[in-house]
Parts: sequence; structure tokens; C-alpha cells
Amino acid sequence: MASISARGGLLVAAATAAALLAPAVSGAIVARDCARPGAACTIAETARRAGVHFGAIASSGQSDAERALLAEHFTSVTAENAMKWGEIAPRVGNYGFADADEIAAFAETNGMRLRGHTLAWGVMQMPSDLASTVAAAADPAARMSELLGEHFGTMVGRYGARVAQWDVVNEPLEVAGTVLAKNVFLDALGPGYLGLSFALARALAPGASLYLNEYVLSWPSPKLAALRTLVGDLRAGGVPIDGVGIQGHFYPFFPLPDRATMEQELRAIADLGVEIEITELDVSSWHFRDDPDPLARQAAFFGDVVTACMAVPSCRGITTWGIQDGDSWLDHAPPFDLAAPNDPLLFDRDLEPKPAYAAVRDAIATRAVPFEDEAWGVFRRVGKLRRDGLLRGPSVRTARRVVRRAAQMLRAERFADACDRLARGVRAANEATGPAVAEAAVAITALRLGLLCDEA
Repeated sequence: MASISARGGLLVAAATAAALLAPAVSGAIVARDCARPGAACTIAETARRAGVHFGAIASSGQSDAERALLAEHFTSVTAENAMKWGEIAPRVGNYGFADADEIAAFAETNGMRLRGHTLAWGVMQMPSDLASTVAAAADPAARMSELLGEHFGTMVGRYGARVAQWDVVNEPLEVAGTVLAKNVFLDALGPGYLGLSFALARALAPGASLYLNEYVLSWPSPKLAALRTLVGDLRAGGVPIDGVGIQGHFYPFFPLPDRATMEQELRAIADLGVEIEITELDVSSWHFRDDPDPLARQAAFFGDVVTACMAVPSCRGITTWGIQDGDSWLDHAPPFDLAAPNDPLLFDRDLEPKPAYAAVRDAIATRAVPFEDEAWGVFRRVGKLRRDGLLRGPSVRTARRVVRRAAQMLRAERFADACDRLARGVRAANEATGPAVAEAAVAITALRLGLLCDEA
């Protein structure tokens, strides 16, 4: 969550006189503080309090019940397949947008972030005639550059600002190696296809976050080290990579890392100056098959993954690659189907939350600031403004007193009472004099807004 100072600065322009002169009787609807572990909150509510995204995939085959879970429990949507080049255009230039349009509309209707997955993936799901079209050209490099430009322009042109984050290049490294994977883009353009892809995306989507997304990253491993080197070299060369997606498939048959190792490796990538997200999280239950309580062990590991990410300030979000266990790709993909049922997600086959759900929610809560702590922060801030001579008059003492009382009420989860106290604090701040009157009033108003004090 942003600091009180940062949130207050953003609210100065938006706060109206009516907001600053909040009513004495509140219509608050807050009944719990989602920044507290164990709170009766959804993951989505907790993620919003923490200022991060927690998402899942959407596909055309999902039921209405699954979509309802997606809308209620997640804040971000990734199209599982519908935006991949070969799915949206089975042949070069032959686009069919229906599935991708529906997912984009779902995200927009439900106020969810939309991730664009993916613009350039040289391994699978490409137009069936892409390689032959390029090979038949007099200048294959020029033709591939042209086709990339046309495809990027089509996708970004259609979905525009609705896509907040693009996986520009997906899985550029060899499956278990440390060099670029041989694919149609590398064959035609050489390693320069990476820089070209990001340059095209930046020109077309200047406001989107541009990600490089990679998989089969054991913790630690030569491939993870190679990914750091690749991203570092590209950024040093001016390639506009904003973020790195770590897919986070904890496949069966692969060893699991501990939390400290995961945090260390995530920090090493973030130290390159990029955002990070875990973009395709699932944890096969195969790993816990011999445990007396496999669900509890799976929950603990999910919690470790999310806690490691939340501990790194550059971690902006996590996406699970599925909603419920019965729809996991692992059960149908060799060799992972040998471990079926993998049951790797947060909801079981009856669409009920598993213990992992609460573990993830509580791990996200570690990023959030409890309302009580925010109130004490406002209390200290108003006091500093008074000591610095920027806020003057007897009403300043009143403002501090009611904010202090509000903090005590928030500890007791008396949210409506706290809202009423904070309304008095806003009025008292506005009755003060000095250059920091607006700053103090907006700081208290920001807390009231977070508490949903005026929502019925």
C-alpha cells in the first residue's frame, strides 16, 4: 500500500470541499481490516489493500460459476490462450477476435486489470503459415519484421489502454538451457528480435508495462542466472523492458525451493531495475503426496511463494494459472499428466477454497498497512506539521486528539465510530491556519476514503 504521504499527494487534486467537510454521521460499510491476517476478506480485497494484483486466467471454456469466482476473488485477468498469435490468427492476417474481445470485456466490466499474453512466442501457438511465409520471402528478415509490426499493431491497436501489461516476449530461452531458444523469430532476425519486439510494443503502447516472461526456472539454476544476464544486457542496450515475469509452475518431479531462496532470487532480478510478477503460479500436489496433511503442506508452500514475492518491493502481482483444480493444464500435458490429479490451484473441483486460499490471502496481507497503523501515521504527521509551524491554531490539538481516538477505535474494529471521529478531524484541520491546512485535511480524508466511510 502507498504511504499516507504518497496517497495524500495524489488526493490533493481530487479532494473536493464536500469530501474535506465530511459528514458527522458516517455510512461506513467496512466491517474488517483486510490488512490483518485471518481477516474475513477475499484475496481480491486484501490485494487492493496491499496495492498489488492477484490474478488468474480466463478462457472461453470457463463456466459461469468459475467466472463468478474470478470476478469475486481476483483483481487481474490473463487470457490463457485467446491472445496468443496462433489462436487469434490461425493463419497470417486471418484474425478472429471473439474470444479475446469477450475476456477484455469481462475484465473491463468487473474493474479488473487485463494482462496481454503474449505478443511474440516462438515456441508454440503461432499462425500455421508463419514460418513458410517468412521463408518464401525474398528478404526473410524484412518480412518477419513487417509481420511482427503488423501483428503488434493489430493487437495493441484493438485492445489499447485496456491492457495494462503485455507479455511482449514469452519464453525466449531454451527449455532447460542458458541460450536463446531456436525459433522462427531467431532464425529470421537473430537475437535482435527481442529488442525489436520491445521497441514496437513501446511505440504502440507507451502507457503499458512491458514484460519478458520465462519458465522452467528452478531456484537457483543456470537458467535463472542466464535470465538475469539477458535482461541486464537488454536494458543496458536501451531495450524498454519494464518487468520480468517468473511463471512459477512448480511442476511435479521438480524439487521445491525454500522461501529464503525464492526471495533472494526475486531480489536479484528486481535489482536490475525492473518490476517482477509471478505470472503463472500453480503448485502440483504431487510434491506433498506423502505428507499426513497434503493440503496443509500445499498451503504452506503457496504461502511461502507469495510471502517471498511480497517481501520484494518491486513485486507488483501474482497470477495463478487456473482457478480450480479440475481445469489445470498439468493434468493433460506430458509428462506432468503422469502425476494427475495435480490439484495445483486455490479452489478444489467443487469450487470451494482450499487451505492454500487463506495462506495466500494472509501472505498478501503482509504488504498492507493496517488502518490502525495508518491512523497513527496521520497522528504523527499532523503533530510534525504543528511543530514545524506549518499548521497553527487551537483546532490542531483537536484534530490530533480525534485522530488518536480513531486509531484506538480501529484497533477495536469499531470502524463506523472511527469514521465519525475522522470526520471531526477533517473539520478541525480545515479550521486551522498555516500553509499545511490542505495537507493535513487531505491526509485524514485519505484514511476515511480507504475505510469507505461515505459509502452506503
